[in-house]
Amino acid sequence: MDWTLNADVPPAIADRLLATAGGDSVALVNERLRRGARAFASHEDVDVLMHVNSLTAAHLDEWIDTLTSAFQAAGVQSVEFGMSPEYLAEAEPAADLSALLIFLFGDAG
Repeated sequence: MDWTLNADVPPAIADRLLATAGGDSVALVNERLRRGARAFASHEDVDVLMHVNSLTAAHLDEWIDTLTSAFQAAGVQSVEFGMSPEYLAEAEPAADLSALLIFLFGDAG
């Protein structure tokens, strides 16, 4: 959601993001993480992409706890976090856009 503050984002999209969480970005991310954990609990590996910014840094521990709890509530016995070396490479705009669209509108598939 940080890009809604730093770019010419259509007001309808910015309003939808903030309205979903009652204007609270932290609550919105927590809700999306819980929903994603439920949807992907049966997958062996799940990628969670976050921007590196002050909001993420301030709430990363909370969001890791949210993910851990949500996956465990969905029946996942063991939850581990790590970073794939591919994420340290150069960004791929098409993958970033795809992740953004899924975040905004959900996975249609």
